[in-house]
Amino acid sequence: MICYDFGMDITPVSNALGANVSGIDVRDLNDTDSATLVAAWAQHGVLFFRDQDLTPDEHLAFARRFGVGVHYHCLPIGASLSQRGAGLSNA
Repeated sequence: MICYDFGMDITPVSNALGANVSGIDVRDLNDTDSATLVAAWAQHGVLFFRDQDLTPDEHLAFARRFGVGVHYHCLPIGASLSQRGAGLSNA
């Protein structure tokens, strides 16, 4: 476990991938916290944040600390192929 002076703990969940992050409220991050999390993400590949109660806007603000997101256009399950893109059909 890696403990930081400001209360954040980053604990690897395996030797291969992932770490649990505790001791912080992701709604109240400063630039130092964000830099620490980005470095931990680069090191561990996946970060797990338990017991965070975020609104959709707070979730987006937190995610933006890791970079610009990619928006995927999704269709409901069962959408026809013609709805999925030009040149596709149900045939």
